[in-house]
Amino acid sequence: MKLSLRITVFVLGAALLFYGWRKGHNEAIPSQNPGSTNAISSSEVVVVVGGFVLLAAFLPSSETLGRWMSLKRRKRPQTAHFKRRRQKG
Repeated sequence: MKLSLRITVFVLGAALLFYGWRKGHNEAIPSQNPGSTNAISSSEVVVVVGGFVLLAAFLPSSETLGRWMSLKRRKRPQTAHFKRRRQKG
């Protein structure tokens, strides 16, 4: 069940990415009006959303995240805050 869901999310993201890329590749960039080149086209949004959906297939499960978050790092031993003085003898 989990694997099939991950594969479905991956395929959906890849399809969105491919569709947006193909749609954006066929669009002409308006070079007459330079102010409109800053606008984001819908195909660019579809490509970005498809990329995020594609990456979402690789997110770890909530159980794995819980295990990772519960791991404690080892603390390094603290260095001495004082210096020993040699006794003259």
